[in-house]
Amino acid sequence: MLRYTTEAISKYWDNEDYRIFTFKMTTEGNLIIISSNSTNCRLYDFSEQCVGKSLYDVMPSEHAARWHQRFPEWKERGLISYIAQFEDTSIAWDTTIEVIDNTLFGIGKKVIAEHLYQAPLENHELFNHFVVQQEEFILITLQAELENNLFTIDSIYPDSSIGLNSFIGKDISAITYHCTNILNKKVYNKALQSNKVIHFLDELHYHGESFFFDINLFPFAKTKVILYAKRISADKYKVLQKKLNLSSSIYPESDQFGVCEISIVNEHDPYIVGCNSYFKKLLSETDIKVNSLINSSPFQQCLISLSKENGKINLNSNIGEAIFFEITTFYRPEENVFMVVLSKEEKPVVHINLESTTLSTRQQEIISYVANGYTNRYIANKLNISEGTVKKTIYNSYKKLGIGSRVELLKLLTS
Repeated sequence: MLRYTTEAISKYWDNEDYRIFTFKMTTEGNLIIISSNSTNCRLYDFSEQCVGKSLYDVMPSEHAARWHQRFPEWKERGLISYIAQFEDTSIAWDTTIEVIDNTLFGIGKKVIAEHLYQAPLENHELFNHFVVQQEEFILITLQAELENNLFTIDSIYPDSSIGLNSFIGKDISAITYHCTNILNKKVYNKALQSNKVIHFLDELHYHGESFFFDINLFPFAKTKVILYAKRISADKYKVLQKKLNLSSSIYPESDQFGVCEISIVNEHDPYIVGCNSYFKKLLSETDIKVNSLINSSPFQQCLISLSKENGKINLNSNIGEAIFFEITTFYRPEENVFMVVLSKEEKPVVHINLESTTLSTRQQEIISYVANGYTNRYIANKLNISEGTVKKTIYNSYKKLGIGSRVELLKLLTS
């Protein structure tokens, strides 16, 4: 049953303080606009003659993609509330979305930042959407002082939330319970810097008891964060954890390569946003550090080119053995992070010394691979060039060296 009746829709349809819209998911997997009042059209900058069109036809593709990506989660939850912002940071929209079958209905009320934080939480429309069973929810508002890296707790609702009310007015770091992300300021910084809702799961230990939470961080007005944590059972925590891992295909699991994402929005405090299990293994078994990745040549080249860059990196294991890796770095503009992929080399490439010849740097590099027994296809994949380019480079190198085959190359090197 829709929370807002048709009478309410009729009442607010022409009110510029309300955005109202209805979308429907087709069997082909496209969200189609069923209705949108003029206020909502202005916010998304599309014409009122958009009824019946796909979101991809009327919105920037990245916005439409986000709607399609979130729809399954919203459908599962049935009802969700969030704060939406459009350009002007002093105005936000307290928005409720309800999904019934394959129809999505949304209504948002204009909110002034000052009003949002002056009103008692229990009277605020946003929190009333959330609080169905109070004992299952924790709502925390944080005031950010980015220059001092402080996140002061403005309010906690309900007051009885596992003893958290004593921390009002203090920095989030004052909470000393054992948990992972709730107390990690980098997560709050990421929410504010990316201006996107961040969804994660967390486990909190308090007085010998474990609490499990499904958490959303809502950035607001560039200096505030709303933390909405729904308490869930241990079983549901495990189920959601699997779903979250499956939906995050950017960290593929493999015992062949490690994947991580690095944020350098704050150049003085770069950090790993996330990684797969093989990369976590490297963190515990080698001397790999964030700075060692950032200072590598491929990463520095990627910073300049913002395109895919390849190279090599050596790590020392805990037992002192050197491990050789191929490193690939590329930029993910949609997340504003850099992805790094480390794949273990089968064996180190012994670079030959032919400085007395007229071979170019690239020719010496490729001839080194040839001398180590690698095929043309392998070399092409490793250096991110075509197989034809490898063949041509080898031919020209042989010509300069006065040889005609790999056998002659090995004889030349051994002599």
